[in-house]
Amino acid sequence: MECCKCHTQMKRKAIDGVLVDSCPTCEGIWLDDGELEMLRDHEGKGIEELCVEARAEAVVDKNRIVTTRGMCPRCQATGLTPKITGGVALDICPGCKGIYFDWGELGKVLQSASFEGFGAFIGKIRKKLYLN
Repeated sequence: MECCKCHTQMKRKAIDGVLVDSCPTCEGIWLDDGELEMLRDHEGKGIEELCVEARAEAVVDKNRIVTTRGMCPRCQATGLTPKITGGVALDICPGCKGIYFDWGELGKVLQSASFEGFGAFIGKIRKKLYLN
């Protein structure tokens, strides 16, 4: 899947049992519907489920056309709509309900939700996404 902001090929990594798409260039993050809540509530999937999900997404990605700026990078059916969440203007797909976070926005949203262990968790995400 291409980043909807800079069109770099996003990397897919498992973070706490959630398959996260991250851009190595602009450090944006794409979360599919429900994944934000899974991260917040520490309710990730098992390794087998993640592998099945990753394989299914890879098949869809092979057939994907180039993403247009502002269009949903997952379903490509509609444009992303700005929505204020936790004091942050996020880009949300009204179709598939995925959310695009510009650099730093995921941390702000999780922090606004009184997320326990926020600092350590965001550090863990950044390390796994961008330092591996």
